[in-house]
Amino acid sequence: MSPTRVVLVALAAIVVVVDIPPLIWHFKNRNIALFSLLLWLIILNLVTVTNALIWPTDDTSTWWDGQGLCDIQVRLLLAADYALSGSLVCIMQGLAKVMDTDRAVINQSRHDRIKKTTLDLTLCFGLPAALSILHLAIDQPARYVILTVSGCTVPISYNWVTLVLIWLVPVLITSVASFYALTVMYRMYRYRRQFSALLERSRTTKARFIRLFAMTQVLLTITLPLQLYSLSANLAMVQLEPYSWSVIHDHWSSTIILVPMDGVIDPTIWVRVVAGLLAFLFFGTGAEAITRYRGWLILLGLGKLFPSLLQQHSSITSNPSRVTISSVGSKAKFWTSWRARKGSASTEASATNISLFQRSLTTSTRVTDCPQMQTLDNIYITRGSLMFDIDPDLEAQDDGDDSTHEPRPRL
Repeated sequence: MSPTRVVLVALAAIVVVVDIPPLIWHFKNRNIALFSLLLWLIILNLVTVTNALIWPTDDTSTWWDGQGLCDIQVRLLLAADYALSGSLVCIMQGLAKVMDTDRAVINQSRHDRIKKTTLDLTLCFGLPAALSILHLAIDQPARYVILTVSGCTVPISYNWVTLVLIWLVPVLITSVASFYALTVMYRMYRYRRQFSALLERSRTTKARFIRLFAMTQVLLTITLPLQLYSLSANLAMVQLEPYSWSVIHDHWSSTIILVPMDGVIDPTIWVRVVAGLLAFLFFGTGAEAITRYRGWLILLGLGKLFPSLLQQHSSITSNPSRVTISSVGSKAKFWTSWRARKGSASTEASATNISLFQRSLTTSTRVTDCPQMQTLDNIYITRGSLMFDIDPDLEAQDDGDDSTHEPRPRL
């Protein structure tokens, strides 16, 4: 295996390991959208590690045919496209609700919580599973494709069904997320004077909103345009063929396509790795996360080897930060008085989360152009066609600052 591939496998494995702690944290806190985002990124990078070890070279004569494993992976890979976009919608919708000062809600009703949970589960898991199965049933022209290093890949045929399921649906879902992002930006601008007063009193709040603004800007200026460019580029390169059930399903179960990549690594694989690392940087490096890591190290007995762990842990637990952490959109906390009271003050923070999904550009190659492979007349292999999100989590922290602040105004 080449040094580049070794680095790829090592980084993907690191992503799987470091993303697990924040995954557990958000699962315990019932943050469905953030849990979904991390879960799919872990799955994608786990697939990268597994496949790079199974199909490391271009010698197809030694390749395993992947039966069983690839059947599962292609369903997961396709579902991940929809799920990551759906997770983004849920996060942005919750973020927009947090910024909605006209309809701030302290505690949601049981009906609202059930409605929110149902929507999150549908967009993050239900809809992706349904669309992935639908593609298998009506528009998958081969069992699967195997690429060097990348391993199992979803085969596609160019017709109107593919256009809708593979390209158009993710663009539409991400467009909804972009709408919510625009809403957030508008509300930030509308309340900029009030927010300036709030930001002066909390460094954490300032950092949170700066990152919020930066990530929504990235979403609007990069993600959706890239998806639209990917869609238009693929349409420009090929001519859509008439949909034919008989052609697509003829010998479907016996068609496995092997594609040696001549030393080239699908760039989509690197997108998975970068996305996973960014997720860890935003989800797993906050003060709360570091406190949890320190506690786990102490449980493993490392406190005896490194006494500083015990001292820092004791200091943190004896003087905990006064911070409220909630699911995105579950609570909106605003102050109802602007008058300062002598001798007392309160601070409160709400955690917000944001993720950015970036779909990689695709380049398509007709299978019949590669003589080494089994072929079907209407099958294409997409290089870099699987799609991944880059989703940072902005977890606001109070930094344990016990200094006195004035009460904050109603926005």
